[in-house]
Amino acid sequence: MTQGAPAQGQGQEKGKEAAKPRRKGPNGMLLMLVLVLLAVIAVLVLGLLSPLQLAFPQQQLLGLIHGGIADVEDKTIVECNPQGGEAGPTSRQVRTIVFNDSTSLVITFASSPTGNALQCGGS
Repeated sequence: MTQGAPAQGQGQEKGKEAAKPRRKGPNGMLLMLVLVLLAVIAVLVLGLLSPLQLAFPQQQLLGLIHGGIADVEDKTIVECNPQGGEAGPTSRQVRTIVFNDSTSLVITFASSPTGNALQCGGS
């Protein structure tokens, strides 16, 4: 035997070690779980900060079901005398979505306007 050539038994042992399957851990599933959790948190934060923008993913999903979106119309309405409410202005954001199968969806968000620029006559 020469010094550079491995013995026949040693070469077979190395081949067995190399043929062992790699151990798979839960890293892939853990990464997917973290990404889904981050997406849910992002949607919740978006819903708290801007509810009108939160409606966008829902309208796209409904558009797939109803054959697409034909028209979207956004309106902002400021009322000085809300029905059964407190004195002062109230703003409403109304989004009307018309789908290609001639159904429509109306989403309304009501809130107090920010700033002192809007005041009602009695205030």
